[in-house]
Amino acid sequence: MTDLYTKDRQGNLGTKMYTLSPEPFVLTRLFTSDAQSSALSSFKAKVFRGHLERPGHQVVDGLEDVVVMVKKVVHAQKFDPAATKPERLQYFLFGKGGELFLAHAITKPPDFDQIVSVNVSDHSFTDQELNRRISVLFRDRSNAAPQRLKENQQAQGHFQVTAADHGFDLAVQAGTEYYFEEGELAMPPRFKQTPEEAESGF
Repeated sequence: MTDLYTKDRQGNLGTKMYTLSPEPFVLTRLFTSDAQSSALSSFKAKVFRGHLERPGHQVVDGLEDVVVMVKKVVHAQKFDPAATKPERLQYFLFGKGGELFLAHAITKPPDFDQIVSVNVSDHSFTDQELNRRISVLFRDRSNAAPQRLKENQQAQGHFQVTAADHGFDLAVQAGTEYYFEEGELAMPPRFKQTPEEAESGF
């Protein structure tokens, strides 16, 4: 199955993202366990080329019924209506080796979701550090979709590996924006393409 997925990606280099349509399950089971059951380590799904909720998506031949193995949950949290939304732009850094990504930190609606590849100058993160969910704050940008880190932009980020350390500043170069969603996190949700989504190609 992995070989089919890899081959399809190699033949569709212009497709930024692939998505899954899983069989129904309780999402929190991916990252919580209790006395009755352990955290979910696999689930069945269909693999789509493109965003399964947008026009142009297509089921990948041979991947209509696959078992997805969960290796690691990078970050998970429930929305808290009482939470305070950060004023400055904040992300979580994840990846492995030199393949690094930033995921926008979502607090509560209204907000936006984004994943962008990045290159970080003058520092190499260990796998152990990346497993700690590194927080990256862009102090000179407000926490709003138009201010997000866009493709080919460079910005100064403040990196904090643990809550206890004081952090350090590093230059960040954005690469490909693999995912951007704004309308579904609006209040109330909007399922038509927003101007920011149209500009970014999503």
